[in-house]
Amino acid sequence: MEMSCFCDSFIVKKGIRNIILGSNKKDIDADSKEMSAEEAAMVFADFEIEMLKKDYECLSSTPQEIVERICQEVLGQEEAIQKLVHVVYYNQMSNFLEDIGESAPKRINVLLVGPTGSGKTSSINALKKYFEVPVAKYNADAITSAGYIGQKVEDILIRLFEESKRNLALAERGIIFIDEFDKKAEQITSAGKDINGKAVQEELLKILEPNTIDLKLHDNTKVQFYTGRLTVILGGAFVGLDDIRKKRLCKTALGFGRANEMSEEEVQKHKFVPQDFIKYGFIPELVGRIVMIDEFRKLELEDIMRIMLDGKNSPYREKTHFITNALNVELQISMKFLEKIAEETLNTGTGARSLEAKITNVFYPIIQEIFEHKEDYGICLIDESGAYELIFEDVTYYGETED
Repeated sequence: MEMSCFCDSFIVKKGIRNIILGSNKKDIDADSKEMSAEEAAMVFADFEIEMLKKDYECLSSTPQEIVERICQEVLGQEEAIQKLVHVVYYNQMSNFLEDIGESAPKRINVLLVGPTGSGKTSSINALKKYFEVPVAKYNADAITSAGYIGQKVEDILIRLFEESKRNLALAERGIIFIDEFDKKAEQITSAGKDINGKAVQEELLKILEPNTIDLKLHDNTKVQFYTGRLTVILGGAFVGLDDIRKKRLCKTALGFGRANEMSEEEVQKHKFVPQDFIKYGFIPELVGRIVMIDEFRKLELEDIMRIMLDGKNSPYREKTHFITNALNVELQISMKFLEKIAEETLNTGTGARSLEAKITNVFYPIIQEIFEHKEDYGICLIDESGAYELIFEDVTYYGETED
């Protein structure tokens, strides 16, 4: 979809026409003396829109085109990524409309739910790349409420401002990602006031609604930051949330005993609802400002295999490419051994996050042996148990890959 599809229908940015119409004729450039004031306004507005197009280059692609690019890097989460991309695209489109003087809808905030290692952070990194906007990533554990030691909501905005190289307009339409947000569910403490839960949630309302916040930077520069153009994404594993969803579904099920008959797969077919998060420990004021709930599913064995063999950023592909092309050693690896690696990775309970460490350990002893023969051509055979045979013209090494 070309930008002109949604630009051509807009005539001038608010205020431009009045500014130029109010100009004296003698102030108009010599080349444009024959233009009417209205024609000059139109030319000036068209020029400004063309300049804005460059700032919103991401909108020259369709959402689905961006989804397809990200799904080459983050495998197994196509449905969740599609929803996430459409939200960011919607928000950036709204920002563009506002920039050319048109009325724009309110921006959408997202709650991202998914187990560790399912691809949440990788997806955020890809959004930064393909939408070309600054991203401030924060761990919720670091945030405390006003008056307590720790990071504040204002610090998040300062980081976003710095990520944009102090371009305020760019920062204001950037992305804030607060990870492990589930750790900020309200807790009952002996002290009474929950500085790590409810109070922080109340502080975060500042960026979930349009507000102008005064920021004092580290060099004492002061900036007024408008939050109404941001894309705010709150993410976390939300351990135990499935149980809340299951109990809710079971209450609506007909007949006694049916609750226990629902499998995990059946439960996950049903979407989370705002009430689930309120029961989990989030205040209604915050939950009410979350328009979109996006769920990253738990990865399965076949997902890990796809990530390992086909993923654009796969550590397996990186290591094997290095051994084959840089070290001149041909690899012949048992598929059953690769399935064993994928299964062990899955059993760690950290999704794809531990795959890089696993792959590094597997190839470490082989690479060490190859370094002693880095000018020689060789062949490396790895059987289903992980035993390897590294063959050079004058010597053969036998060993076991590391777990």
